[in-house]
Amino acid sequence: MAPWAPAVSKLEQRRKLETALTGGLGEVVVDVAYEALQRLEWGGVINGFPIQIEKWYLASFFTNDWLSSDHLDLLLDLTRSKIAASELRDIVELPSESALFIPKIKQAYHRQDSYPSPTFRWLHQTAGKLTSGHKTLLGTLANVNDNHWVTIVIDTEQAMIFHGDSMGHDINDTLGSALRWWTYQHFGVNFRVEEMMIERQADSYSCGLLAWDALEHFLLDDRESLMDSGRMYVHRLNTFLEIITRHNDQTFTSISQTSAADIDSSDSSSNHSVRFHSDEERISDGGSDEDSDDGEFEGSDKDSDGVPWRPVIVIVRNRKGARLALGVIAMMVTITANAAVSIQLLQITLLHRLLTSNWLAKRLSRKVKRKAGGILNFLKPCTLEERRQHVTQENEKIKMTKDDKQLRASKKVTSSKLKLREQARVRQQRKREKKKKVEIASGIRSPGGRKQKMVELKDHGSKQQKTSVAELSRPKRQLKPIFASQNRKPQGRKRTKPIQKARYTHWQAPFLWDRIDDAAKEAGFSASRIVKLLRSWHEGTFNGLNESTIRGWIDRTGEARCWNNAVMARVRKEHDTGHSKGGRKGILSHHPDVVKAITSRLQLLRDSKAPISVITARGIMLATIVDMAPALLSHTFKDGSTFQALESFVRAFMHSAMKWSPRKGTRAAHKLPEDWEEQLERSFLRKVFAIKEEDMLPEFIVNSDQTNVIYAPGDKMTWGESGAKQVELLGGEEKQAFTVMVSVCLDGRVLPFQAIYSGKTKVSCPSPSSPSYGKAISAGFQFEPSGTSTYWSNHETMHTYVNNILVPHFSHAKAAAGRPESQKTLWMLDVWSVQRSEAFRHWMAVNHPTIILDYVPGGCTPVGQPCDVGMQRPFKLAVKKSYQEDAVNEALEQIQKGEKSVTFDNRIAVHRNRSVRWLTTAYKSINKKELVLKAFSNCKFRETNPTDSANPHSWNYSWDSLSSYEARAKL
Repeated sequence: MAPWAPAVSKLEQRRKLETALTGGLGEVVVDVAYEALQRLEWGGVINGFPIQIEKWYLASFFTNDWLSSDHLDLLLDLTRSKIAASELRDIVELPSESALFIPKIKQAYHRQDSYPSPTFRWLHQTAGKLTSGHKTLLGTLANVNDNHWVTIVIDTEQAMIFHGDSMGHDINDTLGSALRWWTYQHFGVNFRVEEMMIERQADSYSCGLLAWDALEHFLLDDRESLMDSGRMYVHRLNTFLEIITRHNDQTFTSISQTSAADIDSSDSSSNHSVRFHSDEERISDGGSDEDSDDGEFEGSDKDSDGVPWRPVIVIVRNRKGARLALGVIAMMVTITANAAVSIQLLQITLLHRLLTSNWLAKRLSRKVKRKAGGILNFLKPCTLEERRQHVTQENEKIKMTKDDKQLRASKKVTSSKLKLREQARVRQQRKREKKKKVEIASGIRSPGGRKQKMVELKDHGSKQQKTSVAELSRPKRQLKPIFASQNRKPQGRKRTKPIQKARYTHWQAPFLWDRIDDAAKEAGFSASRIVKLLRSWHEGTFNGLNESTIRGWIDRTGEARCWNNAVMARVRKEHDTGHSKGGRKGILSHHPDVVKAITSRLQLLRDSKAPISVITARGIMLATIVDMAPALLSHTFKDGSTFQALESFVRAFMHSAMKWSPRKGTRAAHKLPEDWEEQLERSFLRKVFAIKEEDMLPEFIVNSDQTNVIYAPGDKMTWGESGAKQVELLGGEEKQAFTVMVSVCLDGRVLPFQAIYSGKTKVSCPSPSSPSYGKAISAGFQFEPSGTSTYWSNHETMHTYVNNILVPHFSHAKAAAGRPESQKTLWMLDVWSVQRSEAFRHWMAVNHPTIILDYVPGGCTPVGQPCDVGMQRPFKLAVKKSYQEDAVNEALEQIQKGEKSVTFDNRIAVHRNRSVRWLTTAYKSINKKELVLKAFSNCKFRETNPTDSANPHSWNYSWDSLSSYEARAKL
């Protein structure tokens, strides 16, 4: 059924086209082929040909399929039969399975040493028929480059090779060399190549049919009636009917051999009779010719006498053998119950009678009404647009199936890794238990398994220190040249003298002062005793410390000696940390189980190579806290704030607990043109002029800007192990997004969004069952496919936006202000290629002449387009927040189900449906009058009073500035 479906569809479209263009007087062969297809059994093989080919191969004659070697073997066998029935049978040779003949010659050409072997017996036998003088012409077809058929005829009398190429090309070098070599091997003469007459090809798939037609007409000497390249579909149907005729003839022969007795007895026996009713007989029964004509084909299978009839296909040839399809003839046949006669028997018996009657001429001049029969009753013809939609929908389904498959594969990989991790953990436990038993036996551990404390002493020797104590006590001196080399600038004089080593020791350095303080407590703050203890405890380290220096540090004014305040201040500056608790612990320090759960889930996500942004990490962290310790979210600090797991906290946690760091690229900053202020001033004055001349109001001015929204907001970075050289990121090269048209009005309103998704049908848009879909539609949102493989807007989506969002807004504003429809309005756009194209501007001028297109100067959108200046950032922040909420909910749902690992569903269809809620939330977030007005007023440029520094003022796009007296004076 599958190969025949496009054939039936193509034939139905052709019939409709013929009926529409000619009123039923078009090509009869289309109707004949349609009837033949109804009566043909689509299963089994084609009868009447030496090769066994399935019938579904014939479907290619109804479509634009390229004909294969099997098709051409059928056609060449038809030509072989015509030649056998003509006077040319003694001089023309057509090799059997001709499509394989030329490849065999090429094989022999490349293996010339093996040509005398039995492998090439077929070539020798064919050449023998030519060299003996019995045959003088050899015809065949050759395939060039596996995609093009050409005609080859070898004429031994003229020593010529005739070559026909429907593309008009010369003979292929390899093909020509192989044919010249083969002919020279058997004739000893160099054959020359000549071009033969062939119809030029007008498409990319008819070369096989044109090559066969040229060969047949060349051999039959009928070179003036070649196929017309403009009517190839008709020629393909004629060829199909000729093959079916051969098939039916063979079927008729087999039936006639088995039912001859029944046929012979049908004339004399009343129980097995066959009776034919002519048109005249039917008219004499009381009905007109036209009446019977209509009744036959409207579905009745009996005449007025109750005599059954069946359509018969008749193929008539002219005197030159050319095919001429005459139509479908309905004959009334009375067959008794025991007669087993095929309908093909009637073709030969009735042929003379049909051609001599005038019924056939009237039948061909009228539109025949037919009722579809057979398997065609189960098929409905579709239009070209329906077929395209079907293909697009199938592609979308395949894409969604692929996404589902990838998700299942990802989960399977994660599950497999968890299993391997568990197995590795068990193996490690067994290994440690085994090692522990060995250590207990060797005495390293106690019988209870506790490891004994062992100190390993090392002899470091008494080598002289390479670095002096003075240098070690001043680490900044060592770091200073390193920092200087890293931040070196080209200015300044190069150093000519080496850096001098430190001469004075900083005794308050932590590693020295701790020892001095211990010695002081031991010696009772006696200066001489302190020096002796230090030199005995640490040989060489305190040789530079004198008694007088220590006496200056001791305070003797009190009851007991101690260090004076100046020394302790220096010690605290260099040494004192404030406490000995080790620094800030954080709120999660008292919940190690929560920390362990968060770190394990983040690690599993990292192992699956999925990108980890601060948003996804925060989602996992919040979901885990809500599940395991929800009270943390209501914890109040001393300053009255509550714990919210802000992004700064998440980053600190990733650094401290996970030992991860972010990997991110940089980008160049946007550069403004040198004369950006002058360009914006000219644009500003154009707006002032339009407002003044057209008497505009703030609600008549709209700025629109397109922005892409990434389904997974982030910056193409992930968190991974610090110092890792390779960080794999699954999907890091993909950028799946959709486009949103954001528009704001100068009166402070935000227009409904237009969202454009990659795809060609509505299947590519969010499902109507998506969250907040009803709210979005009621707010006027438009969800549209781009019609291409990208998500960018184009001419069609721009037209839809103007017709469905922008124009209704302007019309409502005009009506509310009491202005006529002819009131001019202003639309601010950037200079994107589609928006400034001549085609779009022409479409706007023709369909919406009241809308003035005002373009923001190129390169100035960061300072001269209100949407860029003040709307896109809060819009994307709102979308990002909504995405984060979805991530938290998805992670929490999996945690509550008891999933060991958290995986995020990154399929496009899932994010696409979620995007509806993102947009409705973002629309509610930015649809604030003060925010919109601030976006227009922040488009500032060129001070209006540069001399007055106390009262600075700049031009901007606010209504006060655009309609001000100063602005109109500037005109």
